[in-house]
Amino acid sequence: MNQQRINNLAGWAVFSLSLFVYIFTIEPTLSLWDCGEFLVSAYKLEINHSPGAPLFMLLGRVFSLFSFGDPGKAAYTINLVSAVSSAATILFLFWTIVWLISKLELKQRKTFPLILKFGAAAIGSLSFAFTDSFWFSAVEAEVYALSSLFSAVILWVATRWEREAVEPDSARWIVLIFFLIGLSIGAHLLNLLVIPSVGLIIYFRKYKYSLKGLFAAIIVSGIGIIALLKIVIPGILDLSKNLELFFVNQLDFPIHSGLFTYLILLIGAISAGLFYTHRKQLPGLNLAILCLTFLLIGYTSYVATIVRASAGVPINQGNPETTFSLLNYLNREQYGTRPILYGANFGSTVTGYQERNTWIASRGKYIKSQLNPDVEYDKNTIGFFPRMHSNEPGHIQSYKNWVDLKGRKVPIQDDEGKLTNTIVPTFQENVSFFLKYQLGFMYLRYFMWNFAGRQNDIQGNGDLQNGNWQSGFSFIDSHNAGPQTHLTSAAKENKGRNSYYFLPLLIGIFGICFQYKNDPQNFLSTGLLFLLMSFALVVYLNEIPDTPRERDYVYVGSFYVFCIWIGLGVLSVFNQLQKLLKERMSITSALALCLAASPILLLAQNFDDHNRSGRYSARDLARNYLESCEKDAILFTHADNDTYPLWYCQEVEGIRRDVRVVVMPYLQAEWYIQQLQRKMYQNEALKMTIPLEKYQSGQLDYVYVVPKIETEQPLTDILEFVASDSSKTKLTVEGQKQISYIPVDKMRLEMAGKEPIHLELKQRAINKGDLAFWDIIATNKGKRPVCFTAFVDAEEHGLKDHLIFDGLVFRLTDQKTDSNSVIDMGKIETENLYKNLMQKCNWDNLANPAIYFDWHHRRMLASMQIRNAFYRLAKSLTEEKQTDKAIEVLKKAEQTVSLKLWPVDYQSILMAQLYARNGQNQLGENRFKELAASLEEGLIYFGSFPSNQKKSIIDDAGYQLSLYNELINQAADTLSEAELKSMKEKLMAFAGKLG
Repeated sequence: MNQQRINNLAGWAVFSLSLFVYIFTIEPTLSLWDCGEFLVSAYKLEINHSPGAPLFMLLGRVFSLFSFGDPGKAAYTINLVSAVSSAATILFLFWTIVWLISKLELKQRKTFPLILKFGAAAIGSLSFAFTDSFWFSAVEAEVYALSSLFSAVILWVATRWEREAVEPDSARWIVLIFFLIGLSIGAHLLNLLVIPSVGLIIYFRKYKYSLKGLFAAIIVSGIGIIALLKIVIPGILDLSKNLELFFVNQLDFPIHSGLFTYLILLIGAISAGLFYTHRKQLPGLNLAILCLTFLLIGYTSYVATIVRASAGVPINQGNPETTFSLLNYLNREQYGTRPILYGANFGSTVTGYQERNTWIASRGKYIKSQLNPDVEYDKNTIGFFPRMHSNEPGHIQSYKNWVDLKGRKVPIQDDEGKLTNTIVPTFQENVSFFLKYQLGFMYLRYFMWNFAGRQNDIQGNGDLQNGNWQSGFSFIDSHNAGPQTHLTSAAKENKGRNSYYFLPLLIGIFGICFQYKNDPQNFLSTGLLFLLMSFALVVYLNEIPDTPRERDYVYVGSFYVFCIWIGLGVLSVFNQLQKLLKERMSITSALALCLAASPILLLAQNFDDHNRSGRYSARDLARNYLESCEKDAILFTHADNDTYPLWYCQEVEGIRRDVRVVVMPYLQAEWYIQQLQRKMYQNEALKMTIPLEKYQSGQLDYVYVVPKIETEQPLTDILEFVASDSSKTKLTVEGQKQISYIPVDKMRLEMAGKEPIHLELKQRAINKGDLAFWDIIATNKGKRPVCFTAFVDAEEHGLKDHLIFDGLVFRLTDQKTDSNSVIDMGKIETENLYKNLMQKCNWDNLANPAIYFDWHHRRMLASMQIRNAFYRLAKSLTEEKQTDKAIEVLKKAEQTVSLKLWPVDYQSILMAQLYARNGQNQLGENRFKELAASLEEGLIYFGSFPSNQKKSIIDDAGYQLSLYNELINQAADTLSEAELKSMKEKLMAFAGKLG
């Protein structure tokens, strides 16, 4: 059997093994975060968030057909896109490592035994297959697996060209690279970072090495990335916008007529260029035009975006149905920008705004609308490398936590023209934050997760208890992850606790040294890719502190490169063993040691926390949300994890489509307000008082509150005032410009036959999202029930004392329901709450101890107040003397929100004393003892921290002490005097040790 055939068979064997593991551990339905919207996008060809992923959408749709019409199986089949893409990535990684080993053989003028060569490639590729970050994306419907595949394929195609560069038809591989780059734009833009490595492969093959040539190749490749990002991707479409505007607004042609004309001209120009260069025998220019052509052919996946957006699909983020809206979509206008090398810091002062406009299709014409303006800052307050750029108070406090922030004073003028000072961080402080947080915490920590080990699955914020890397060596880990003695059972049993003992890391380091020494040119190619996927990406992202989730998935490309070095590290180990053993024994030993130390160790440690088989919790929780709503309800959602699963349930599985989901953050967008005013299935459009055109034009982006009327006014009258075109309802400002305003700061929400809700506007101005919120509430009052997934949205709008708690949602009511804390937010209607929690909601998956729920699921349950819902229901039933039902609810709560996954909190303590109140003293005593044991275990662990580390745990330790004290108080009527005395003595001892 020849070497190429072995190479092919071994590659497909690695692919098959990886795919088997991914399929075995794949999530059978939707996951949290963006997966819900990607499933909807794929299943019904709907539009996900900008800049979109049309290629994933189309591939997902093809895979969904294998569900054979069963909506409940669609998510599983679409998840297979990631599983297959990930396994294929491992295949191409295997072949790339084989190629690099072949290059080493040429450099060293010797050959490695075939079993060692392919064994090393298998060890490197399988190591990547089972790394923490890559495996996570392999078993859910997200774009990162497909993105990794494109990076791997493009790099591999470059190696194929390198092998055939002298052949007359080798240019076909270059054309294929450009086609793949075009396709990859429809998956994720991270793939573009592979271009410089491809450039170096081409440079080393075509040209004689020189330092000048090397830098030229890198610079040209970098310019290529910038050109794609800033010129080609938006520019190809940007060139058409003036023609589109002229055809539609000036010539009265239909929407898209200018775009179609432009496309015809573009195709004609490319065709003419190909024809001309072929006839004139200009092969270089002909190849360049061919490459551009195939790049654009790949890029045409975005045709699906504009076609489906024009169809008015229910989930249509950004509504990219025209040239202008698609440009805004591609440019991620809704997200804003972050400075990279030069710009504003958190203390920079605004001196003005530069208006930016776009055009929106309305009734067959384009009307002007405002985009977010460009902000102009005082030049003395901006600077180089602005790492601390966010001016949100929470972020500023986090900057101070990470850096000893002194700053420098800059004199400025305030709004009234008076001279004052602002504090901006110095260049050194920005660099310090970059090194400590952005590079150290938000990259190196992730890198060590994958090759040294991970403390747990809890998101870290810089404390010693959560989210750190660990190795398994206590004397090392105690400095990075706190004391390793007296760990709690929860900490030791956390499935995200993985120890690799630095073994994969060491093998990779051996591989780096081995390649650098024996093949420096290809080391530059792989090293450059690693640098771009790590350090350069950290600089570009300019990450803010306190992110909503860990960002390790962004840096998977650098972990890919390191696994190449793991494969080459096997050769390094073999070389060292050769000095001690015979060749056959050296081969066997090197392969066995490295196989055990990397892929097998990674598989064994990571399997339990990546096995999502049997987990339906995200879907079940979303269904429970919907089932808690009354018929035809309007349900306001707060963020990703309470929105995307709802979309999935409604769009894919058809659950409760009568409920109209309204995403609070999206109310700032005119396209979303437009979609709310459309009928979806049998769900009627939301009626609004203010005309859509006013929301679209940008004139209501901010509406000032100028209380010229002292008496309280109906909210509907205020909305009509804002909607009016009369000059009497406008304020005249600088430049004789007239703007809308709100003439009162006290208003009431009237409901027919019911008491009005009295409200007060305390802001100087409200934004478009708040205005749209009040418009929906006031215009639909009494016609459709109004619910919230999170009480904070109701609280922020002054509605917290007018809520009914239905278990998972808060329902707006005219009744006065004063709330003093989060625990008692909203009125309880016992019968309805019992029906929702105990009959309508499905908790079976959560009660299954065999299912793994990661920290995000546990946190979501906490934010949904599931335990508090059961407590409040049990308490209400106890007060109503419904003892049997109360005990039933308490037992259900223990199964659903067990202490094994959800730690002790106030609700769990309060629930324990309900057993005694319902005559179940023994059950109550057992529960109190269980809670006490859990808290004592945690307090003993906190007490083991040395004095120099106690600062990081002081808040958590204080919370645990307060819980233990509350436990003693609540157990006073249940536990014996001796037990209570012992607990009080322990409390004093813990407090003394922690103090």
